[in-house]
Amino acid sequence: MVRAFEAGELDEFGAEELVRGLTLVLDDPDATVRRVLAEGLAKTGFPPTHIVQCLCRDNFDVARPLLEDCLALAEFDLVDLVGEGTEAVRRAIAVRINLQQSVAAALAEVGEEGPCLVLIENENVDIADISFVRLAERFGDNPELRAALLARADIPIDIRHALLSKLSDALGSLITVQQWMTPDRARLVLREACEKATIEFTETANDAEQRALVAHLSLSGKLTPGLLMRALSAGNLHLVAESLALLSALPVKRVNRLLHDRRATTMFALFASAGLPKAIHYGFRLSVRTVIECRKEGFDFSSKSDRLRLVERMLTTYQDFAPEDISYLYGLLTKLGNDAAREDARERIDLEQLEIESHAA
Repeated sequence: MVRAFEAGELDEFGAEELVRGLTLVLDDPDATVRRVLAEGLAKTGFPPTHIVQCLCRDNFDVARPLLEDCLALAEFDLVDLVGEGTEAVRRAIAVRINLQQSVAAALAEVGEEGPCLVLIENENVDIADISFVRLAERFGDNPELRAALLARADIPIDIRHALLSKLSDALGSLITVQQWMTPDRARLVLREACEKATIEFTETANDAEQRALVAHLSLSGKLTPGLLMRALSAGNLHLVAESLALLSALPVKRVNRLLHDRRATTMFALFASAGLPKAIHYGFRLSVRTVIECRKEGFDFSSKSDRLRLVERMLTTYQDFAPEDISYLYGLLTKLGNDAAREDARERIDLEQLEIESHAA
């Protein structure tokens, strides 16, 4: 009967009778019969709406083929089914191909852990930023869902950082409970790791994403001088400009002009307006100037070796100033230089290994 309906070769009267006959199948006491009907209609381009609606609200074994595959289900129908259905129903909807954002939003709002994990791992779903926010709020403490969210390439950068912070907190608790480190040492190590990952996030982020990250960092109290210095050591002057613009309430274009102004008093006024501690003004200005000069010389800041050269240039510049002017940043920059050297060494080893493997092939 379904094949006859799909063929569309009946006249109007015959088609009406056929639909009436298919409707009677909804009352068949054998669930296997109703499931066969659902399987047939799931592959039909324009199945009778009332039959699909009834089958979708039948027991799950009957409804599943339609929930997972039927393209005739309208967006609002799926949203209703998410709201009124069971966990199994929501899971079946979450695996659909090309799931609409509104349906994904409904799942993010009311779905249990299982359906939401399926949703996150479904690469065919375009999830809206606000839905990512809700998923992070509801399941950010769940290791499996947190890992799945971080694995998605389209997750907003500020949500990615929030999830990273939750991961850092979880690791900190584990380290402290297991007594692998003292609490203070654990906090320091995890904070530095979080800052490093934050800078890595920005390497592929556009201007809007970096601005969103800066706002998130500011609200969470993590927009620190140490983070800004780490950004400079990676050559990311744009993130620094966005941060200073937010902190000083100045337009980012004006901040960029001030950062390129060679007059020390102009830059110090910007730093003071942004609330940076006076003790780091000299060192911070030297670092900004060094990044600008290295950029003009054609440094590739995505290269670990050029980042190492940048940090070494900064440290060389610092040697001309009294220790009290740059003591805090000098110590921080020395540590960043050590990290950069290790990253450069790892990158060179990886390149050598690739060259060996290519020759062997």
